[in-house]
Amino acid sequence: MTRALYVEVEGDPKSKGSMLGFVVGKGKSARAIVTHSQQSKDWEAIIRQHLGDARALDGPVSVELWFFLKRPKSVKDRPYPSVPPDIDKLTRATLDAIKGTIEDDSRVVDLDVRKRYAEDYGVAPGVMIYVQETFDGRIEERSIFDLIRKQRLEDV
Repeated sequence: MTRALYVEVEGDPKSKGSMLGFVVGKGKSARAIVTHSQQSKDWEAIIRQHLGDARALDGPVSVELWFFLKRPKSVKDRPYPSVPPDIDKLTRATLDAIKGTIEDDSRVVDLDVRKRYAEDYGVAPGVMIYVQETFDGRIEERSIFDLIRKQRLEDV
């Protein structure tokens, strides 16, 4: 039996960014502090809020993430957002945010990630998250692009 979860989160996607480390105190009381940006924490909280009380998926999972960024006016002719935020750091923030919905990100056996301009797909900036669990060794070949296309057909 296969279970799946699909959620759309609107907003300006934030990357996890590099961890910031510093030492607090002196001598024997000194300790290292590692932190992430507040923007990243806020973005992860928004994703968790959209996930709500989704039942945890605890088997191997396939994750598909589509990040949609707002196209800056200065780059009307650029077909892809090949600029920061980095796709790997966007992914890290999102996988950390869905921890709890999936038992642990070590459960991810397939990962498909894309970064596009929202306007090209007729959607708001944000992220679309599709997580699919399998217990029988199969993962359905279904994608967020299929869901977007289906939604467009229903809107016509």
